Amino acid sequence: MNLLIISPEGKKTYTVAWVKAETPQGALTIHPEHAPLIVTLRENSELVFQLTTEEEHSLLVHRSGFLEVDRKHVIVLLNQAIE
Repeated sequence: MNLLIISPEGKKTYTVAWVKAETPQGALTIHPEHAPLIVTLRENSELVFQLTTEEEHSLLVHRSGFLEVDRKHVIVLLNQAIE
């Protein structure tokens, strides 16, 4: 599954096993073949993902953003620099 993180400074792409995100309604974990959805990310939350190499990474979401999921992709739109 591909994870694409887009910010005003550019974009980064990763091949991931899963993605964990926090929304105003609660936390969710996305695996390959997840049902399509679009959600808002919670401000001051953490986006965590595991690469297919089993290495985990995280990204602090300072401001709210959006996350879109289809069967093979997760797209994260942020209004902040990618750290």
